[in-house]
Amino acid sequence: MVLIRRFEPRDLDQVLQIVFETFPERYNPNVFINLHQVYPDCFLVAEIIPAKIAGFLLGAKTNVDSVRILLFAVKREYRRKGIGSKMLKRFIREMLLQNIKKIELEVRRDNKLALNFYKKHGFNIVDIIPSFYQDKQSAYVLRKIL
Repeated sequence: MVLIRRFEPRDLDQVLQIVFETFPERYNPNVFINLHQVYPDCFLVAEIIPAKIAGFLLGAKTNVDSVRILLFAVKREYRRKGIGSKMLKRFIREMLLQNIKKIELEVRRDNKLALNFYKKHGFNIVDIIPSFYQDKQSAYVLRKIL
């Protein structure tokens, strides 16, 4: 059974493990705690009962009616099982309740799986940012109007 719920500080070690397995960039763990403190409703985890974190979604409000998804990942062994879709749908539902009108995020231009996933969920490419990532890869900016 998968439970989509808000992040709790006790989840940090498992979330960091997913980050290190998924992303080439390295993040200070304090960033996650600080963002959780400021935007607790923008940080979700997918928990496989009991107490195993299979994925997470971390966002931040950019103004009163928009939010940006900063990091979103599912552990490799749990991908393509609907967990990412469940997290994203829950996030969208939470944001609608807060009168958020727009969700944006960046995706590496060569990440076809992520692009297809977001397109399936109603996101559209609205811009390209050259050399966005630490390794100088470019990013697509995706947007969904709620």
